[in-house]
Amino acid sequence: MRSHLRRSRVLLITVAFVWALALHPDAAGATYTGVQDTTTFGTVAAGGGWIVVPQYAEDNDPGEIDGTPFSDTTSSLEVARASGPRQISFRSVSASYSVTMGPMLLAGAEHVLAVAWTDSAGTGQIDSAVLNSHGDLPNPLTRTGAPIDDSLRLSAGPDGGYALSWRDGTGEHALAASAGAQVPAPLLGPDVQLAPTDQVVLSGDDSLWLVNDAAGGISATPAVFGQDTTPDAVTIGEALDVTTVGDDAGGLWVLARDSRGWFAAHLARDGRLASTPLPSDAAHPVIALAGTTAVVAYRAGHRCATYVQRIASTATPATASTRTDLTPGASSCSTPTAIAVDPASRTAYVLTSSNGGTILTTESATRSTNRWPGSLRERIDAIVALGSNRVVVESNGPRRDIGEQCGGAADSLRQWYLVRVFHGASLERSGELEASVMNC
Repeated sequence: MRSHLRRSRVLLITVAFVWALALHPDAAGATYTGVQDTTTFGTVAAGGGWIVVPQYAEDNDPGEIDGTPFSDTTSSLEVARASGPRQISFRSVSASYSVTMGPMLLAGAEHVLAVAWTDSAGTGQIDSAVLNSHGDLPNPLTRTGAPIDDSLRLSAGPDGGYALSWRDGTGEHALAASAGAQVPAPLLGPDVQLAPTDQVVLSGDDSLWLVNDAAGGISATPAVFGQDTTPDAVTIGEALDVTTVGDDAGGLWVLARDSRGWFAAHLARDGRLASTPLPSDAAHPVIALAGTTAVVAYRAGHRCATYVQRIASTATPATASTRTDLTPGASSCSTPTAIAVDPASRTAYVLTSSNGGTILTTESATRSTNRWPGSLRERIDAIVALGSNRVVVESNGPRRDIGEQCGGAADSLRQWYLVRVFHGASLERSGELEASVMNC
């Protein structure tokens, strides 16, 4: 229905435009935008046996032709099975139709893929749903609210639980669903207040952390779903450029830097803090988890090599650790850009960039490495664990000018998004999605 209405409106605007030129031939040298239809894609997610990419469409007519401004925004999903033919085939999945939808947020784990979005219609609302076993969106759960400052957040835990949080004029709000649950409930009891700077990090089995890294320091507060007493925070200390990940045993990993350099710290439920400094020359670190073990990739050394270091949750500065060189014999500097770990095999998948492009290297739990022989030339958006020792990588190329698509309108643009599935260091499947800016 929506695409039909859009085509009809574009046709009417085009006819009006041609008629206007006939009456005012001097206008032929001008550039008109008319209706601008912009389609973009968000970050890929995976869960429940599906690969999903959110799509956001915005149709806008500033009223240049007939003087009547017009605008609508809608969101949908491009969905494909996690396994299948070499050519990935996506299909579009939509929720209840609305022209005031915000971009969809995705959060995936092995057995779940949660979706959330805002809708500014009326007093505003927040919608959420879980992709079903057929790869479709059921009717969303709707709550009244108008999140401010792009505060809507969605996250998934290692066991498939998920949490939704936002801020509106009445304060902070958060909901959570345990693994397997379809309907989220209030994250904490009514007497437990969230701070505007709290980030919800799930850590399996209905446990969570409220992480606060405001003002150059970091603290973390352990809690469980539905807790009705205010928990005590644990101060970790000075920290910048913070990344937090909940493990599958209720613990929290923090990757950050202080005045001495980068470090990885593990915080247990009982408050025990174990911190491991990375080498003093470490740079651009990225982190993923293999169970309760942190897998950290970083650049270091005079050759700017990329290393992977596995750090146990009980490690201390005195604990002996080993690291694996992913770029032996490389002739140029390489920088890790993203990492994912297969939850079953504990194999790490690391993307590294250099002047020659971006390459994928795997490191097994026994420290053996393997490298994909190809190179990615596009900009990398994300790498996500898919299960069964597979990952999915999303990248996008530059926008290409495709010229005028309607007489007198501004030039239109096209952009390709590439989605690839790797099984170990082998490229197994690939597919394309097209984003565009169409003026007519």
